[in-house]
This record gives sequence, structure tokens and C-alpha cells, in this order.
Amino acid sequence: FPSHDNAVFGGSQGSRSLNQAVAEFLQSESSNRVQIIHALGMANVLPDARENYRPMSYFHDMASIYLAADLLLTRSGAVTCAEIQSTNSSAILVPLPHGNGEQFLNAHELEEEGFAIVVNEAELKKNWLERNLSSHLEKARSRSTARNTLHQNAADQIANLVLKSM
Repeated sequence: FPSHDNAVFGGSQGSRSLNQAVAEFLQSESSNRVQIIHALGMANVLPDARENYRPMSYFHDMASIYLAADLLLTRSGAVTCAEIQSTNSSAILVPLPHGNGEQFLNAHELEEEGFAIVVNEAELKKNWLERNLSSHLEKARSRSTARNTLHQNAADQIANLVLKSM
């Protein structure tokens, strides 16, 4: 894959609902316009790879996934949300619908900070992805371009300060 992809993952055990939504989306014409890296969970059988789809059991090198991804589709556990913030990534977050609601709180905090949008698990279907993935991917790329420009400007300013102090 080129350096920018759309990464899809559901945690180390995989996520049945995310896996199902991705599997259904891959049957649509819309899926041909996006590159997907998909961690299905180590206990799940991997489907066949194709030109724009790379299924994996598990992401052993998350740093590379965050660097390669324009947009993440994932759960909103505390560690994942911290990684999204620290890498300044963009995400579609699908909180677990059970538990004590901590994933909803994590997801909504990132949404308020502009890192993510939140989708309820019941809404995450092939049709939702067909209607929304392209626009969210476009927003994520714009955000990424702005972030890279900001980082380059900061790097240039630091270099200029160092050169002036010599």
C-alpha cells in the first residue's frame, strides 16, 4: 500500500460487528475507492486479500498503522483513545454498547476535541459506510495535511532558532 491508507481494526480479539460491517462494505463498489488494512482478531479466519484490502489477524506494529492510516475505524477503549490523541490521528469510533459506558465517554471526549466522530454499533452497517466513509476520509486527509504543515512550520522555526544561536 502507499503511505496513506484507511486502517480498520477492532482490538486484539477482533470485533464481530466491525468485522461484519467491513465484510459487507467490501462487497460494494464504494470499497474500491479506499485502501483497507483490517485486523480481524487472532481467533478469526482471514478472508482473502485483494488489491485494496489487506486482512491481518493482529497488528503487531501499531506505530506503523497509526503512521500509515488517514482514518481509523475502531472501538474507543482508553488505550486506543490515548494513542489517537498522542498520534493526532483521525477516527470513526464505535463504542462497545455494554459495560459501564466508559467507551462512550472516551469517544465523545475525542469527538469534542475534533479527533473523531462517534457511531453507535447498531448504525455501523454497509450503508452507513457507503454514505459516510468517503467524506470522513476526506476530512481526515485535510486535517492530516494541516497537521503536517503545522509540524513543518514548527520544525522550520526550531531550525532557524538553532542557526541564529550559532
